[in-house]
Amino acid sequence: MKVNNCPLYNIFHNVIIHFLLITLFFSCSNEATQKKNIKDQAQSDSLQYNISQGTNRSISIIERQNALKKAFITATKIKEDTLRLKHFTKIQWAYAYAEDSLQFRKINKKTNKLAIQLNDSLRLGISYWDLGTYLDNLGIKDSAYYNLSQAQEIFININQYKRAGSITYHMAKIQEDIKDYTGSEINTIKAIELLSPLDENYILAQCYNLLGIVAKDLEEFDRATLHYRSAEEYLLKAGANYLLESQINNNIGVNFLEKGDTKNATTYFNKILYQDSLFYKYPDLYAKTLNNLARSRYKANANTEVTKLFQKSLKIRDSIGDIAGLAGGYLSLAEYNLFKKDSAVALLNLLKSKENAELSQNNSRLLESLELLTQIDPKNAAIYSKQYITLNDSLIHEEAILRNKFARIRFETDQVVAENKQLESQKQLWAGIAVSILLLGTAGYVIIDQRVKNQRLRFQQAQQASDKKIVDLMLSEKQKFEEGKKMEQKRISEELHDGILGKMLGARMVLTGLNKKSDDEAINIKADALIALKDIESEVRSISHELSHAAYLQLHNFTRSISDLLENSASAANINHIFNFDSEIAWDNLNGDIKINLYRIIQECIHNAVKHSECKNITLDFTVENDKLLVIIEDDGIGFNTDKTKKKGIGRLNLQSRIDKLNGNWKIDSSLGQGTAVKLSIPVEYFSDDSENFDTLEKK
Repeated sequence: MKVNNCPLYNIFHNVIIHFLLITLFFSCSNEATQKKNIKDQAQSDSLQYNISQGTNRSISIIERQNALKKAFITATKIKEDTLRLKHFTKIQWAYAYAEDSLQFRKINKKTNKLAIQLNDSLRLGISYWDLGTYLDNLGIKDSAYYNLSQAQEIFININQYKRAGSITYHMAKIQEDIKDYTGSEINTIKAIELLSPLDENYILAQCYNLLGIVAKDLEEFDRATLHYRSAEEYLLKAGANYLLESQINNNIGVNFLEKGDTKNATTYFNKILYQDSLFYKYPDLYAKTLNNLARSRYKANANTEVTKLFQKSLKIRDSIGDIAGLAGGYLSLAEYNLFKKDSAVALLNLLKSKENAELSQNNSRLLESLELLTQIDPKNAAIYSKQYITLNDSLIHEEAILRNKFARIRFETDQVVAENKQLESQKQLWAGIAVSILLLGTAGYVIIDQRVKNQRLRFQQAQQASDKKIVDLMLSEKQKFEEGKKMEQKRISEELHDGILGKMLGARMVLTGLNKKSDDEAINIKADALIALKDIESEVRSISHELSHAAYLQLHNFTRSISDLLENSASAANINHIFNFDSEIAWDNLNGDIKINLYRIIQECIHNAVKHSECKNITLDFTVENDKLLVIIEDDGIGFNTDKTKKKGIGRLNLQSRIDKLNGNWKIDSSLGQGTAVKLSIPVEYFSDDSENFDTLEKK
């Protein structure tokens, strides 16, 4: 035998082959999985790198835009929608700072659409937020406000209260910019309400700082001071923030300056300037503070180095390209020149302020410059005045339009919120109604079911009581029978004792006395005694016949009860009735359950015949055949169509229940105009008297 034909060798060989194949399969699968994971990780790393390069201000705008373009192409290839949306959100934010308006709007639109498709409220809210911020930076205030309000509503609905509070603060800042002070104050307070429970102390400090600015713009200087104090308290809780602390101090100084408290104003401006490295970290704030310090000094009549401070501030602003700051700086210097009554120099500085205000599109500074020019340049006063009026009217109109737009946006937002609340209330109302109906239906069902159960229980109790009455009646009849039997036995005993025994005793004594005599007289006496004995024999035979007849004569209590039932029910309705049964069958020996239930069945059938059949005759037949008790209740009434009465009423259900208890069966034969016959078949297996057999029911 060859080795390779050995069964054990073949089995071992197959196991080895299968093991190698499985190992190879899993090895390939693991290798494919590892390759995919490596590829995915490389793709993710590439995305993150290009996104970070897109926000890297140390490289050129072109390089940043190219990096973001690569990131966008990579993100577009991601198959998983949720992950692709996540990267789109990051890329659009980076584009907002890459000065590529076209690409930002393109990816923002894609992000918005994908977020709606995925029902991702968080990313959708971020998409609106980024767009609102971007438009605000471009100076498109109305569209910015609208998109921010959309984001605000989404974040409130999904319980993102920190984001909602930050956006509400941003909306309030936009409103302050266009002098919608009431709207700004309302939104700032709303932002505080959203953020206070979250202990977002830094944003809360910004909110109170904005409330201070609004109060200062409204010349409510004391209220502004209180708000600035609150801002300082929240900033202290949040921890040191060099920039915000300096901004708050500058605003407090300006508030004091506008109020006329130059001493406190100077203190706060110096406090800012003495901070370490402010010039290097935030040169624009440093230049603004220098300008404000110079203003507070000349208004306090402290002319020390005022011009030098103004010039230093202007130089810094010019070096960093702060055109709007230059407009404000030249305006402040012109005011100082007028204070020094140097109109010529003031005119030159005002013209520079006007030029920079126009370049930076700072209409507030331009208005202030035009107003002063009308005062110090009489030659061109009419021109400046016309420009001032035109610009002022235009700004007032534009601000009014924006305020109306903001009000309309707020109204529509509030209306949507109100509608959502109304829909929610209606939803809750309908839910409550549905639950109430369900509870009422359940309660109704329980009540009806309980009533049916109670009715069934009462019916069963009444039925049991009625059955008990029948049993009691039968027992009473049996007791009366026994009493009659005993009375008859007593009568026979008395007859035997008083009559027959007395006569027999007399005859015995006569015969005893004649035993020793044989004369004619004795013979005659013996003959008389024999005649007496013959009479006694006849009397005993007569009593024996009476006893024998009584033994065979049965008192049928059950059939009498049925007969009485038939008599009482049918006679009351003037209906003829016939009850056929074999009187020689011991019907009273039937089992008690059979008698009780059969009585009830017959009662129900007779009741139905009397009530519904309009019959003139009722026939009831009892027979026994092949261990079966056969009962037929028949009437000659109008009958009915049994095919159309499939549904069982309570009477038929009770009849069926009783037949089932007796292990029998029944049927109804009826047709229109042909009367009705109810046929019962009940097995008879045992009796109330155990000494008797069913055969005793048969005729002898």
